[in-house]
Amino acid sequence: MLRSHFHYSTLQVIKLHLTPASCLLPSASSLNFLYHTKSKTAVIAINMIIKNFSFLIIILLILVLISLYLQGYFQPAKKYEFKNFPPSNSEYFGLTVANLSDSFIVSGNLLNFWVGATEIYAARLKAIEKAKHLIQIETYIMTPGNRANEFAEAIIHQARNGIKIQLIMDNYGTKSIPESYWKNLKQEGIEVQQFNPFQWRNPLKNLRRNHRKLLIIDNEIALIGGAGISDRWDGWSKIGDQEPWLDYEIAIQGNVLTRLSGLFWQHWLDSKGLMDFINIPSQQKQENSLEILVTANDDPSYKDSSIRSLFQTLILGSTKRLWIASPYFLPNSNSSRMLRDAKARGVDVKM
Repeated sequence: MLRSHFHYSTLQVIKLHLTPASCLLPSASSLNFLYHTKSKTAVIAINMIIKNFSFLIIILLILVLISLYLQGYFQPAKKYEFKNFPPSNSEYFGLTVANLSDSFIVSGNLLNFWVGATEIYAARLKAIEKAKHLIQIETYIMTPGNRANEFAEAIIHQARNGIKIQLIMDNYGTKSIPESYWKNLKQEGIEVQQFNPFQWRNPLKNLRRNHRKLLIIDNEIALIGGAGISDRWDGWSKIGDQEPWLDYEIAIQGNVLTRLSGLFWQHWLDSKGLMDFINIPSQQKQENSLEILVTANDDPSYKDSSIRSLFQTLILGSTKRLWIASPYFLPNSNSSRMLRDAKARGVDVKM
C-alpha cells in the first residue's frame, strides 16, 4: 500500500510538470482585470494625496489666521482724541512730541541739506574722503552699478589708509549684490555685517528690515537721508522712470551723534558684530545748539509705529504750514482725520 501511494504521488508531480505552458499564462480577461484594478488603485492614491494636500493647506491657513489674530491684526482701529494740543511754537511742543512718539531729545546743529541723487552721492563720497579714523554705515537698498562701485572704491581707499570701516547692509535690500562684492570689501579689512538674514527657526522675523540710510564719520558728523546706494535713484528705465527720484539728505553734528551711534551699535550687535567701547562718542558742551528729536522705529507693528506717531503729533501741532514729501504715504484713518482738521483750521497743507 505504501508503494502504491508513492507511485500515485509521483504521477501527480509528473502530471503537474507536464502541464502546457499556455495553461499557466494569465488570460486576456485576467490581464484586463489586473489593469483596471491597478488603474483604480492609482486613482484612489491620487485622490488621497489631493485630499491630504488640501487638508494641509487648510491647516496652514488656519494657523496663519490664528497667528494674525494673536498679533492683533483684526482688532478695530483706535480713534485718538486730543484737546488743547500744544502748537509748534509752544515751549512744550518738543517734549510732547517726544513723549508720544518715543523719541529722544538731544542737541545738535544742521550742517547741510541736499536734494537729488547727484548732490546726495557727491556729499557722501566727500564725507567718506574726509574721515580720519572711523566710518560707520547702515543701508537698505543696494544694487549693482556705478553708484555701488563708486561707494566700494571710496571705502576701500580709506581702508587702505588705515581707517576703520564698519558696514551694516540689509540682507534683503542688498540681495542683488553678488557675493564677490562683499568678499572684496572684507579682503580690504572692511567689517561687513548682514542685518537679519533668513532663519528657518524664526521665518517671520525675516519681515523685519533695516530701512536706515546712515553714515557716521569719526563720531562727529552724520549724514541721514532716504537714498539707497543704487543707480535707480538716477532714474530706473526698467519701470519707465527717466528722471531721478526725489530724495533728501542732511548732515548734522553735536551730541545727537551719541544717540545715532548708539542706534548703529544696537544693529551692529544684533548682526553679530563686535562692539569696541573705545569707539563710543562722548557728550560735548555746545553753544547755540538746537534741540533735535531722534525717533527710532526699530520694531514697528501693524497697529503701532513710532514714526507714525511722530508724523501725527507734528500734524497736530502745525499752525501755518504742513508740507509732506514721502515715497511711502499711506495714512490710516487717524492720520487722514488729522490732516483734514489741520486744513480746516487754516494750515497750508501740501503733499
